[in-house]
Amino acid sequence: MLENPFAILGIEVGATLAQVQAAYRKLAKDCHPDRQPDDPEAAAKFRAITKARDTILEMKGRCRSARRSGTDALPPRAGPSWTFWEVTAPAGAG
Repeated sequence: MLENPFAILGIEVGATLAQVQAAYRKLAKDCHPDRQPDDPEAAAKFRAITKARDTILEMKGRCRSARRSGTDALPPRAGPSWTFWEVTAPAGAG
């Protein structure tokens, strides 16, 4: 099952780039394997946080590109869209 990258970072679907980066930095600092040497799951948590940030930044970049090109449709991509996360986000998530 796909995990909601917004929920992983603890932000809303409409978060700005600054909010995405701030949430990532805070969580990455807290969960970094070098800061948590006794936590065997720290590396997995860190990878999940990084992947969530990268996914959101990629989707935001694709939206900017679509707006710049004057099209309403996003270029084809395998994977979830903004609408997917907005529809599937549990109530109160983010």
